[in-house]
Amino acid sequence: DGVISIKELYQMFKALGKKVSRTQLQHVLAEIDTDGNGTIDFEELCILEIKMSGARPRADLIDYRDYLTERQISKLEGVFLRYDRRNTGCIGLENFCSIVESLAPWTDKTPVEKRATRADYEDALAEVDPGCVGSINFHQLCAGFAVLTKARKLINYREYLQQDEVVE
Repeated sequence: DGVISIKELYQMFKALGKKVSRTQLQHVLAEIDTDGNGTIDFEELCILEIKMSGARPRADLIDYRDYLTERQISKLEGVFLRYDRRNTGCIGLENFCSIVESLAPWTDKTPVEKRATRADYEDALAEVDPGCVGSINFHQLCAGFAVLTKARKLINYREYLQQDEVVE
């Protein structure tokens, strides 16, 4: 019928060797059942897979403005311009790594598993520099930064308010 019921979801988890309680199952369903019909359609199943696998968005497919605040973008722009001394609109890949490391939200106390790994850098660089040109522009820097720092997609709270609740 094109949808997965809560009973079928339980069987799916069981087949994957995952033990889930009825409460856990209801929480999973509540989180991914975006249309609220009590079943999981294909798109919602894809969301479940993404969440369970810990997949990250691709740097070459995102709009970094959906992930970074204006303040972060402004900081990145300032650093980018310092590295782009010849005003070519591009910086080298080694500069990309330096910028991410200097502006990333992690500190010396951040657990290693929360930081970007060498493989993460290589993946992000392959996405922002697919032609292996050896340099990237500002937009590519921002997209790579958003992915490597695991920035969450920003939510505009105004979209969830009634018109009379929004103060201009």
